[in-house]
Amino acid sequence: MGEAPKCIGEAEAAQALKLKDEGNSLFKKGDHLKAAGIYAKATKVDPSNHVLFSNLAAALLGTGHKFKQALTASDKAIALKPDFAKSHFRRGQALMGLTREEEAIECFQRAAELDPSNMMVAPKLAECGKLVQAKAFGQTEEGKALAKVMRRSRGLPAALGCVSVCRPYLDPARIFQNEGENKETTHAPAVC
Repeated sequence: MGEAPKCIGEAEAAQALKLKDEGNSLFKKGDHLKAAGIYAKATKVDPSNHVLFSNLAAALLGTGHKFKQALTASDKAIALKPDFAKSHFRRGQALMGLTREEEAIECFQRAAELDPSNMMVAPKLAECGKLVQAKAFGQTEEGKALAKVMRRSRGLPAALGCVSVCRPYLDPARIFQNEGENKETTHAPAVC
C-alpha cells in the first residue's frame, strides 16, 4: 500500500510555495533542468502537493529526454489527486517519449474527460493515433511496403492519411521489384 501523505506545517507549506514560484520562474525562462531541481526540492518539503509533482513532470518533459522521471512524477501527482487533468496529460506526454503510445492515448483521453476545454489534448491524441497506426503498418506486409515507399520518396507527407489512394501501389510484389524494372510501378504517385 502507498504511504500516507505527510502533514506539514505552515512554515513548510510557505517554503514549498516559494520553491514552486521559483521553479515556475525558471520554467517560464526555459531553464527546465533547473526548474526540475527546484520542483524536486519542493516535493521533498511538501510531498502531499500534487501540483508540485505535476510541475516537476512538466519540467522534466521540457528537457526533452527525462521521460522515465517525468512518468514517475506524474504518477505521484495522479496518486495524490486522480482528477487533476494536467497530471494525466503530462503522463501521456512522458509515455509518448517512451514510445508507449497506446498507454499515452488512454492518458490523453482521461485528461480530455477531466478538462474538455484543454486545447492541447486533441492534437496529442491525433499524433499518438498516427504513431500507433505507423507501428501497426510496420508489422504487416502492407505496412512494410508503405515504409519502403516512404523511404524511397524521402517521407511522403501525410503518407498515413493517403493509404486509400496509395493502396494499389502497396502490393508488395510491385514494390519489391528490382530497381531496374518498370519504375512507374515501384513508386506511389505524387498525390500521396
